[in-house]
This record gives sequence, structure tokens and C-alpha cells, in this order.
Amino acid sequence: MLYSPQVIAIQTEPEVQYRVVTQEAAKFDWTAFLETTYDDLNDPIGNTLTTANGEPRLKTRKVLGSGGVRQKNLHGGELRIANTIGNENQNSSFFVPNNQGTARLELSYRQPLLDGAGRAYNESEIVLARIQANASEDEVVDALQDHLIKVTEAYWTLYRARAEFLQRQKLFASAREVLATLEGRNQVDTIPRQILRARAAVARSQTGIQRTVARVQDAEAQLRLLVNSPGMLNGGPTELTPVEAPGMVTENADLRSVLHSALVNRPDISEAIRKMRSSGVRLGVSRRELLPRLDFLVESYVADLTGSSNAGRSYRDMYTDNRPGFTVGLEFEIPLGNRAAQAKYEQRQWELKRSVNVFHATVEKSLTDVEIANREVATAYSEMQSRFQAMSAAENETAYLRDRFEVLPMVEDSATLLLEDLLDSFERLADEESGFVQALVDHAVAIVKLKKEIGVLLRSRNSSPTVESAEQKWMADRLDTAVDGRSAGATAEQPLDSVGELRVEANVPRALSPGSFPTNLAKISRPEVPGTDHSGRIPTTQSSSSAPAPRARPRGVGGHTF
Repeated sequence: MLYSPQVIAIQTEPEVQYRVVTQEAAKFDWTAFLETTYDDLNDPIGNTLTTANGEPRLKTRKVLGSGGVRQKNLHGGELRIANTIGNENQNSSFFVPNNQGTARLELSYRQPLLDGAGRAYNESEIVLARIQANASEDEVVDALQDHLIKVTEAYWTLYRARAEFLQRQKLFASAREVLATLEGRNQVDTIPRQILRARAAVARSQTGIQRTVARVQDAEAQLRLLVNSPGMLNGGPTELTPVEAPGMVTENADLRSVLHSALVNRPDISEAIRKMRSSGVRLGVSRRELLPRLDFLVESYVADLTGSSNAGRSYRDMYTDNRPGFTVGLEFEIPLGNRAAQAKYEQRQWELKRSVNVFHATVEKSLTDVEIANREVATAYSEMQSRFQAMSAAENETAYLRDRFEVLPMVEDSATLLLEDLLDSFERLADEESGFVQALVDHAVAIVKLKKEIGVLLRSRNSSPTVESAEQKWMADRLDTAVDGRSAGATAEQPLDSVGELRVEANVPRALSPGSFPTNLAKISRPEVPGTDHSGRIPTTQSSSSAPAPRARPRGVGGHTF
């Protein structure tokens, strides 16, 4: 997670979305403005009184500069303060005094009363941006968990490849030992067919070693790609050796506990809830936009002018020799039929309905995924037990055939068949050992995948969204239905130790006593994970209520929670 470019790329999305939140909030910042214009006008006249001096064209030169500040507040109102200073000169005799210096100070405010009014409406874009930013955090958590699953699988794939390499080496050594024995007893009690058969077994086992070496190198390359650590990339031809072995102790939890934890912790459920909140916010905005436009306006100003282009005197006198003027009014506007706003409102209604159904589908998928992952852990553990017993039986068979091969004469026809059985038993033992390691790896990966499905493999830095009472009740009912329905189905097939937990021993052969299975071998020390106990196990305690536990109070803006 420190060096992987995939992880770095994934983590940039929330930072992008948080900048969008800042952009939306910045729309309510103060804005300073400055405008300057210069007009040199030369217009024909149609009335001699326009200039009153016989000139056929009206010539005007005007310079204006205007500056000030304006701001839109959270209730939709807009305040504007502007100060204008200028100079104007005309060739008309009626323009008195000439070379006028002007000054004007304006204060205006516009407040929507219907459409566009209200803090919830004007903060909706900030709320939507924050919801999207938090939803992107959920997406990042989900993507990072997928990446960690790939790293875990690559690590255990390397472990399996190295274990298989050692197993094939042992097979090669056993076959070569048999060949050396036969060659040493050549011309005594060994026939050429036996030596040829042993040489073929040695060659075949040597070929298997070459294939496993390639698998080890492939697994190392895949792990380097996913981790991208400088120590791995810049260390030259360094071999990677796993320092941990898969645990032979399983982590079981009853079905209700894991399903309850998934409903509280899964990032895809949090993301679906936030999308429902976004649809609800947009629906509220569209409902407000159904109203007609009605704005209240008020404006006040002071102004003055002087001759001889003395704009400074005009600016000074407008505060002393004048009373303010003002304007008050209303503006009303409504589209006839209002079809666009009505269609947009109906669109938001359908979007909310779609997001609710997506939320329901996400919960259903989550319950199914967790149930499958929980069952996979139990199945992988049962398979690991069976593989261990099969490996032990194959080892006993090989030891028995080796003893018989060493004490029986080599010239009998039965000895040739015994040699065939011994060489075949070497390969069967290697296959069973490989199968047992594969079962160990599958069990280790299944545990990590179960934590991912529950949502405790990785947590977001943000709190989960609030769950409304109706949604909470629906989730609690679905949890009860899921547990009761699956428990009833499981009871019809075979007995249960507890709710939703199959008997592990049901599918385990009894050839090996339970006490002989090394349950305390190669136990993994896992880091503490939020939502698990101190051993890193899946939570097994049930909540006092079937509804998801309330989380920390989320942030709110304008009456919205997200």
C-alpha cells in the first residue's frame, strides 16, 4: 500500500472529489470586481436642439470606472456594493457643466422568495459533492480490498509454488535413490526393465522440478508487480521466500453475526445509501424548482457631479450634500405550462426509485456473498482435513512399499510389480502433498475473502451514513429472513451445531483420529483488524438487536445528513 501504483491511483479519486466540494463552497465567497470603459462617440443628430450650436453631429467622450464587491449568500440572496467614478464631455450647448466629473455609490440586494430560496436549496450542490466524495471513499475501500486480496493470493501462490518445488525435489530424490539401488544390484538380482523404469521415473520427476521453478519465478514476478516495493525491484536477482505459513486453525462464526457485520461495514452498502441520499437531495431541489420565480429587490445610492473634470470633488460631495435615493420592487416569472420543471421533477422521482432498488439489490447481493464466503471457509477447512488424512495415508503406503522393496528379492515378477507400485506411490504422495498445500492456501485465502465480504478487511476514514428507520427495519427483516430461511434449509439437509454453522466433522473421514490432526501447527499471527477480536478472527458475538448498530453522527449541511 506504500508503493503500489495501482493503490496510489485508486487513492487519488477521493482527493479529486474533495476539491469539487471546495469548488462548490467557493461559490458563496466574496467576489471583487473592477470595470473600466472609454467611449468616443460620434452620432448624427436629427434635431438641432440636440447640440444647439449648429454642429451636425453629437460628439461624446466618456471614461467610467466601476469597482466593488458582491456575494451570494446561503439563502439565495445576492448583495452588491459598487462605486463608480467617471468623466464625460460633449459638444452640446445644453451639456452643463461641461467636462463633468461624476461619482456614484450603489448598494443593491436581490432575494428569491420562491424558486431558488432557502438554505437547503442553495447548499444542495455542496451536499451532493460531499456525498460523492464520501461515496468515492467507499469505492476506494472496495478497490483497495480487491487489491489486497490479489496480493494475498499472490503471496500464498508463491508459498504453494515453493512448497511444490520442495515436494518435487523430494520425489526426485526418492526416485533417484531407487535407481541407485537398482544400478548397484545390477547383474545380481535386477533386470534391465526395472532399471529403465526407474530412469523414466527420475526423468519425469526432474521435468516436474523445472516446471515448478518456472511457477516460483512467475509468482515472484506477480508479487513484485502488485507490491512494487523498491526493495523488491532494485534488489537484483533476489529470491522471495514467504516467512509465514498458512494457519491450520479455522475461524468460524455463526451466520447471523457475519451477516449483521456485513450490513454495518460493507462499503458497497454505504455507497448505495449515499446514492439514495443524493437522489433525495436532487428530488428536493426539483420540487423547489416547480415554484414560480419571485424575487424581492432593493437598491439605494448616492451620487454627485461637478465641472472641470473634478471627479474627486464629486466623490467627496456625494456624502455631504445629497440624500440617498432608493428603489424597491418585485420580479415575477413563470414558464407557461412549466413543462421543463415538471419533467425534471418526475425524472428525479424515477432516479430515487432506481437508487432505492439498487440499495435493495446491493443488500441482497451482500447477504448472498457473505453466506457463500462463510460457507467457503468451512468447506476449505473440511477439505484441508481430508487432504491431510489422504496425505498421511499416501505416506504410510509409500513407507510400506519402500520396506517391502528393500527386503524382497529383485528377480521375481512380483518384485517388478512392486517397483511399479513404489514409483507410483512416490508420485501419488507428491500429488497428495501438493493437494494438501493447495487446501491450506485455499483456506487462508477464504478467510481473507470472508473478511473482505464482511467489510472488516479495510475501513474508511469516514463514518458510515445514517440509516433511516424504514431502511433499518427493512434490513433487519431481511437479516431475519435470510438467517431463518437458510437455517431451515440447512436443517433439512444435516444437523447444525449452532445457527447457520455446519458440523465440520460431517464430511471428514474417520480413518484418522481427530487428535492426530495438527491444529496447532503453523498458526498465523494476524494484525488486529477493526471489527475483529484481538486475534484477527471473524466476530462471533451477536448484537442485542438484529438491526445494524448506529454509527457516529454524520456531518450535516442545510438540514441534510449524508
